[in-house]
Amino acid sequence: MNALFKNLKFIPKVAFPSLGRFFSQSYPKVDSKITDSQSYVHVKHKIPRKRASWLLQAIKKEAIDKRPLNFPVFKTGDAIECKIRDSLAVTSIGKVRGIVMGRFNRGIASSFIIRDVSYKEAFERRIPLYSPLLVNIRVIKKRAIHEGKKEGKRVRRSKIYYIRNLNMKHSLVTGKKYRNLETQPNEYRNEDQMF
Repeated sequence: MNALFKNLKFIPKVAFPSLGRFFSQSYPKVDSKITDSQSYVHVKHKIPRKRASWLLQAIKKEAIDKRPLNFPVFKTGDAIECKIRDSLAVTSIGKVRGIVMGRFNRGIASSFIIRDVSYKEAFERRIPLYSPLLVNIRVIKKRAIHEGKKEGKRVRRSKIYYIRNLNMKHSLVTGKKYRNLETQPNEYRNEDQMF
């Protein structure tokens, strides 16, 4: 067990600069004869599984810091257009439009679901927020699911799965009413109101 911790010290510190505290700790020697005169350094997580989860959490935080999100603020119920690459090797970029059904904030695994109708068939797509394939997000219309009486009101739910049971016109973003819309000004004051 002690040999496992000693081998971790040889991982290059250049690769993970924020993990200096992890590699600088000294580990106690395993000895059957323990005297009071020996001084031991306190190790917070002695179980390797717990140390590994802490290490993985630090790596995920570094990955988030490397790729800041430069996308406009959007909420559930907004109509958005995403530009997505097919793969990193191919330069072609495809556009996907849809109503945001929900956002999932999971650190580096954060994502959102959009729903649209194409050829009289509804489809949903889950898009990772920190994916290198996601090029751009454009907000077409705020609160697009509210029409008629409710137009202008905020969407109160964080996940609007109920539009699966509604008429397809509530999910339609590729129709005539969205054809020549420009990006609307950002109505959300700061990112704290985003969730």
